[in-house]
This record gives sequence, C-alpha cells and structure tokens, in this order.
Amino acid sequence: MDIVPCIIDVLGYVEFCSSSMHTMCHTCLQGRFIGVLDIFGFEVFQNNSFEQFCINYANEQLQQYFNKHIFTLEQAEYSSEGIEWSSVSFIDNQECLDLIAKKPTGLLPLLDEECSFPGADDNSLFQKFERQHKTHPHYRVPQLRHQNPVFTIVHYASDVTYSVKGFRTKNRDLMRQDIIDVLRTSHSDLVRALIGLPPLAVHRWHLAFRTIIASSTFKKAGVVHKMKKEGRMTTSFQHRLLRAATPPVPYNQTDGYVKPVLLR
Repeated sequence: MDIVPCIIDVLGYVEFCSSSMHTMCHTCLQGRFIGVLDIFGFEVFQNNSFEQFCINYANEQLQQYFNKHIFTLEQAEYSSEGIEWSSVSFIDNQECLDLIAKKPTGLLPLLDEECSFPGADDNSLFQKFERQHKTHPHYRVPQLRHQNPVFTIVHYASDVTYSVKGFRTKNRDLMRQDIIDVLRTSHSDLVRALIGLPPLAVHRWHLAFRTIIASSTFKKAGVVHKMKKEGRMTTSFQHRLLRAATPPVPYNQTDGYVKPVLLR
C-alpha cells in the first residue's frame, strides 16, 4: 500500500466535489472554451504485467462509457426527435469487460479468489484462467511457449499479452507489519483511516476515483452540447463521431522493435 497516492486521491476527491457544486449554467456563461479530457493512456509494451492490465481495464471502462453516451444515447435521442441522419456503427467492448471483471468467473474475481488460497501460485492462477476462458473470443494463449505463463486479451485498441508472473503479489500489495503498526499509531486521523483500508480496496478506490472524474467530465460535455444544439446534427459533428468510432493505433513497430506509445 502506498500512502502518498491515497492521500492525494482523497484530497483530489474533496476538491473535485467542491468544484462540481457550481452549476453548468454558471460555467457556460463564462465564455467560449475548449475542454480536453486527459484519461489513462492505453499501454502496450514488450513486457506487460499487472500494472498494464489495470490501466487497460480502466481504458475499456472509459471506452464503454464513451460509446454509451456518444453513440447509443445520442442516436436514441435523434430517433426520438425525428432527426434525419445516418446511423454510426461502433465496436461494443462489453464482452471484453465481462471477461475481465464479471463475477464470479472474470479474471479479476478469479485473481482475488486465488490470492486467498495459501498454496496458490502464478501457475495455478494461469491454469484457472485457462479452464474458465480458453474458448472466450477475447482471451487467447500464444502458441509459442514462454518462460513464464502469458495470456493475451483482445482489447478494443489492440491485442495485449500479459505475463502472469507477479499478478498475485501485486494484487495483494502487502506492506510490512511493523510499518503498518507505526502508521496506525499516527496522530493524524486521515493516516489511521487510510492504513485501516485493505490494500485491494485502496487499489480499486484508486481506479474508481479516476473513472468517476472522467464520467463527470463526459456528462458536463454532454450538457453543454445539448444546450448549444440547434435541433439537427451538423456534418462536422457526424465527422467527429466517425473519427471517435475508429480504434486508436496502440504502438509503432519498426524492424521488429515495438516502441511503446501512450494513447491519449
């Protein structure tokens, strides 16, 4: 458990809640502006581990939210208002999200379950993944054998191969007991409250907090768009939808070398 990011998250959430109390109407009257949403970068490296797995899962969640509000709900609104327009197709990544997080057989629930078994290791975790998902369309195992067990997830942006090594240890993220005892005697109520949280809960809170901020930003953008809409979809807006429906390129490959690129 890392205390500093936890404190930053808590303070950031307080500031976020305070700033959200201002009404959208008040914001819109301040003048013209351009909003840029900076979200997690989709990561594809030569060696991908638990960190890339969590970041790419967060990207899948944000992509699903984007699809729902920009395509599904927007198209339903056009149909209800009788607006003549051309339907925009998009890739639905719900199957990939179910593979990762749906209980009780998703990869994350299986990982949590394996972390509670005393005799479990990386190989037993990999075998459990194999038994549950070897026929899933978004789960693959490379034909070439590797030194450490690996599996591939077909994400919306690209296929990413993850090494199972260290998944259980990083998911638990245990801290030395003597450090925990010292922090529990802190004079700060905040530090004592943070150290009382399970490591897994802190990690999930870290992802959930950033997802909440991204979701709120999308909602605000939708309100501004609806207030400025003239009753029909313009050609430029349709072009933006088409560009958004195109999956990003996750990496550059030159002469067999994979150069990592963070997609923003």
